[in-house]
Amino acid sequence: AHGRTAEIAAAASSSTTRKAVGVLRSVLELAVRDRRIAANPALGVTLPRLPMSEQRFLTAPELDTLADAMPSERDAVLTLVLGWTGIRFGEAAALHVDAIDPLRRRMRIAEAVAEVRGRIVLGTPKTHAARSVTLPGFVAERLSEYLPRTGLAFADRDGGPLRVTNWNRRTF
Repeated sequence: AHGRTAEIAAAASSSTTRKAVGVLRSVLELAVRDRRIAANPALGVTLPRLPMSEQRFLTAPELDTLADAMPSERDAVLTLVLGWTGIRFGEAAALHVDAIDPLRRRMRIAEAVAEVRGRIVLGTPKTHAARSVTLPGFVAERLSEYLPRTGLAFADRDGGPLRVTNWNRRTF
């Protein structure tokens, strides 16, 4: 089995190979549980590394152009906040107005939202640690002009957290 798995690995992409070996391992594990084979020969297979894709970051003018093309001021400000601070979309979607201090140019990131099986779930940021993020002066100024008085900084029409899938579909 090891020889054939190596042939498959040589002929396919890294991700295809990893998926195929995963399925094979699962099938062979069932065979072990049913006592049809003594051991799972796919357990010792070394999988190829996934290639690292090169990240592409927007330049400052490109980010400004993108923000200007947004359908609303909320979306434009959100685009600038995401682009200049590097916070995740779920962190921005959970950001409360009282966690933002435009005068000190700081935001406190303590929560994040995620969509799980179609439902919004509130939790901690990906790192599970709250942090303070600095805002560039011009972003802090534009954010302070936009911010609602209370609630979420970037809420949907009903006042709830934005869903990234809906936001992407609507804005892009």
